[in-house]
Amino acid sequence: MTDRYATSHLLEDQYEPGSNGTVLRNLLGIKTRERLEHVEEERFECLMEEALARFDSEHRFTAQDIVWLHRFWLEGVFSWAGAFRTVNIGKGGFLFAAAAICQS
Repeated sequence: MTDRYATSHLLEDQYEPGSNGTVLRNLLGIKTRERLEHVEEERFECLMEEALARFDSEHRFTAQDIVWLHRFWLEGVFSWAGAFRTVNIGKGGFLFAAAAICQS
């Protein structure tokens, strides 16, 4: 990852006021990384239960499935939950799923 492109105007690269640039802007107004991680973990547990009920071991995942998973997990936490990225981003040296090159 490089700083070649400015992304601060994107919702995915906005930080919660009062978090010293450590917590992404969220719909819950959470300002500490620990609290946000706790909320994400709780919601992820619910997602796993729902996904186990929805998908069997033979399921072939599609892009729409991934969008559904992301939306189910983070809707109500981040306004961009379940949306395709427009730029590549990562966290702690880990690059998240690449942005779509083109969308129809």
